[in-house]
Amino acid sequence: MRGKEIITKLIIPGVIAMIICLIVHPMCMNGEILDWRKLLLFVGIPFGIQKMFLLVVPRNVGTGEMLGLLVLKLMVGSLIGIGVLAWRLLAVAGILLKTAFLELYGS
Repeated sequence: MRGKEIITKLIIPGVIAMIICLIVHPMCMNGEILDWRKLLLFVGIPFGIQKMFLLVVPRNVGTGEMLGLLVLKLMVGSLIGIGVLAWRLLAVAGILLKTAFLELYGS
C-alpha cells in the first residue's frame, strides 16, 4: 500500500470522524449517558450527504417544504454515510491485516 493510499483511505476518513465526534459529543449526551444513535448520525453526514443532494431537486415549493426536504436529505444521507464509513474502515482493516500477514509470513 502506497503512502498516498494510506493517507486518503485511512488517515483522512479517520481524522474527519474523530473531529466530528469531538465536536458533537456534548450535543449527544442525555444527562451522563451518550446517545450513540445521534453520534452515528452526525458522523455519517459528511460521508453520505454528497450522494443525497443528487436525488431530489424540489421546484415551486414553499419554505417549509424545502426545509422538510433538507432535513430528510440530511437524515437519509447520514444513514448512507454510516454504511460508507463502516465499509471504508473495514476495507482498511482488511488491507492492514493483509499487509501484516504478508510481512510476517510473506514471500
